[in-house]
Amino acid sequence: MKILKQKSVLPLMWVLTSVALIWSCTENPFSDNIFSGGDGQNFSGTVQLENSADPSGVFVWLEAFNLKTTTDKDGKFSFKLPPRQQSHPGGGLTGYYTIYFYVENYDVLSVRIFLFDGAIDYAKSGLDSDGRFKAKIGLRKLLNIHSYLDTLQMRNINYPGLIISTDLSSVHSDALTITTTLLRGGGWASILLHKQGTPKDSLIIIDQGGFLGAVHVFDPQKLSLYIPTGSVVLNPGVYFPIPFLYLERDLPTGLIDALGHEKRTLSTAFLQLPIRLNISPFIIK
Repeated sequence: MKILKQKSVLPLMWVLTSVALIWSCTENPFSDNIFSGGDGQNFSGTVQLENSADPSGVFVWLEAFNLKTTTDKDGKFSFKLPPRQQSHPGGGLTGYYTIYFYVENYDVLSVRIFLFDGAIDYAKSGLDSDGRFKAKIGLRKLLNIHSYLDTLQMRNINYPGLIISTDLSSVHSDALTITTTLLRGGGWASILLHKQGTPKDSLIIIDQGGFLGAVHVFDPQKLSLYIPTGSVVLNPGVYFPIPFLYLERDLPTGLIDALGHEKRTLSTAFLQLPIRLNISPFIIK
């Protein structure tokens, strides 16, 4: 009787297994959400900065793939994923992957996309059928930075030379810490000057031998640099004072590597750092 019972069960199990296999082949839970077109899929979006600031040049980085780009004059960006065999040998990646949006004195914003075997699931990624992000990508400003020739201080102190100052203030009353170059005895140690009409690689770097130090911005802060007459030769023209500083905060692992560490150094590369400055130019006659 046992043998006959086992023989009667086996055909039923085979039928149920076959039905399950047929159902699984025809009902793919991802098929309606994944972009068609195979490898190298595109996706895009638009970035806005608080107070309608210039949205160009925002650094955009996709982790894991180490893809990076910057926004155009309208804040638009786009990415093309690499073919699956390049992104992951033997197939495509599956899971959530994060895209970061970075401007030095703004919040770092992140959004995620979902991949299934290297293909984008746009429903899980917040993308429309054309591969565009549905939600607004908006960055909140953290720090106001205004750099200018401090004529008021020059009149008050009456030293022969120039004084360049930078006013710093937290936009949302957050306690902030910046890194810049400071003098051992106190004071600001460096500034970058760009003369209008000259290439950026001809930037004038004024460095009085300072060290990298922290400045805490709880209330509005003012950094000033005194440039004695004759210490730097400035030909007649219009000059833009550019302060060297960056925010101290926890950033996603790999973001600064992708951006390039040299963009956070006292060099001409600093001009490539995505940062929003309010610069008042001055004239040397």
